[in-house]
Amino acid sequence: MAAAIFFCIMPITAALAAPGAAGRAETAAPSPAVPASTARVLAYRTGRHAGFLRLVVDLSGPVGHQATAMSARDFLLTLPGARWLGPADAAARNRGGPLKVAVLDGSGADGTMRFRVFSPGAAFIRRVFVLRPRPGAAERTWRLAMDLVPVAAPPAGGGNPAGYRTASLPSPHGLM
Repeated sequence: MAAAIFFCIMPITAALAAPGAAGRAETAAPSPAVPASTARVLAYRTGRHAGFLRLVVDLSGPVGHQATAMSARDFLLTLPGARWLGPADAAARNRGGPLKVAVLDGSGADGTMRFRVFSPGAAFIRRVFVLRPRPGAAERTWRLAMDLVPVAAPPAGGGNPAGYRTASLPSPHGLM
């Protein structure tokens, strides 16, 4: 049986608009079910890679997470139940990075830690994933990464007047 290829056509303005414009923020799928976390956030860092920007959060254990695009340049990474254990000067250490990050500690009533991430230009969330510690490694740090892909501004008065973008998605894994 041939593999299916799916096509998605959506207005770029709806995909990148602020929450008020479309009525809601775009949200990436939450992480698979993870029990209430007791993970500690040890540190974070940002980096520029070929074609994307990355936020990496170092953790003491697995954690549930959800990434939300609040607008074209403003993203929210939510870690339910996680607690900050990182250095007090974490913001100063990351001042020169490509992404600006505000850490909102989870010591409030809901116990949810949030990272507010600001991109220098319009972007979209490519993926959010967790890396387990390497077996046998002395360092037992888990890593949560969020990749943001910059989006070029549409050409003024030309190009694609309807504002549509086409993306092809791979067939669902394991289906034939």
